[in-house]
Amino acid sequence: MSSTVPAYRGIACGEANGVITPRVTKIETLFNRGVRSQAVTDTSEEVWAKFTVALIGNGLETAIRLSPSLFLARPETRELTRGLVLEMVAIAKAEGVSLRSGIVDEVVEIGDRVPKDYTRFYAPRPAGRTAA
Repeated sequence: MSSTVPAYRGIACGEANGVITPRVTKIETLFNRGVRSQAVTDTSEEVWAKFTVALIGNGLETAIRLSPSLFLARPETRELTRGLVLEMVAIAKAEGVSLRSGIVDEVVEIGDRVPKDYTRFYAPRPAGRTAA
């Protein structure tokens, strides 16, 4: 029913059928007491945009075992990240969803802002241990 929009644009609230119902309006009002929120008729773009952020935060961060700001500081993993986000844009387009033109830069900028010592999905491995 709702999804977090990249670059802290707020919460997009909407029904699957595209109708802004009293329920959506009430949720928007409740969120707007402390969080930016907007009732929308189509959450598809927001959902796919969130997938692109999750790709870095959930996927790459866990696989690479570094904070996004650390792996994005390296040219080769920054290029890998941009390529993966572009792949997500292509998949969304194949599913009939056009993501906004700046989404790749937005996702990378979000990753750049993550603290270097942030360890949400991984923990340092004990000495001598090679598997997670």
